Amino acid sequence: MWDGYGHSHDKLLGFNARTLHSFEAENIKYVLNCPNKGAMFMIRPTDKAQSVILTEDMLSAIRIAEVVHLHTHDVDVGCIMGTSVSKYKLLSLVSKYRKIELFLDGDHAGRVATEQWTRELDPFLDITSILVDGKDPKHLTNEELSDLLCHWYPK
Repeated sequence: MWDGYGHSHDKLLGFNARTLHSFEAENIKYVLNCPNKGAMFMIRPTDKAQSVILTEDMLSAIRIAEVVHLHTHDVDVGCIMGTSVSKYKLLSLVSKYRKIELFLDGDHAGRVATEQWTRELDPFLDITSILVDGKDPKHLTNEELSDLLCHWYPK
């Protein structure tokens, strides 16, 4: 993974993995090995994009990018690697984008994170959100994603 601006393509900044079996001592779901705990994963970021759609996980970001980038490349798509807010993530986003759309998972953690991210970013950016109750973006069909994201497509 690389930083939120797409720099350092030749350097490994960190990795993310999900366990297939739970551990008795620790119930680890995701492993994030990154010296910069504020890392974000961006899908083909561009210098011209002033808007970004953010998800919790890489697979959701990849699915959304597949649908949105069929219609436009004027919006970046990325994931925040979980739900936590960090100063690094906030500064990276505020310095690059004017509009952010959060498309986090439709569970309790996703709803709480959406509220927290909105509270933190609202004074600086135009921020909107999409939540589909009980569903992750990666589990939606292409048609469902297209319907939810059609406001990003050029008319």
